Amino acid sequence: MSQKNSADAVLAWLWELSDGTRAEVVERTAAPQWELRVTKNGVVIEHERCDSFPALIAASTAARMRADAQN
Repeated sequence: MSQKNSADAVLAWLWELSDGTRAEVVERTAAPQWELRVTKNGVVIEHERCDSFPALIAASTAARMRADAQN
């Protein structure tokens, strides 16, 4: 787990659970361009770099299923 870099630009929040777990999309300058970050209380608990929008959505869906299973 790591703290997120405050210089990173969050483009969108994809979802948020009642316990504060949420997914954000960050645009990166280096390929792969997109990063899905799952955070809880400001700490990155999961992240995945994606090179396409469909891959980003698939990663988000899988992360949401894992987060739901833990709650």
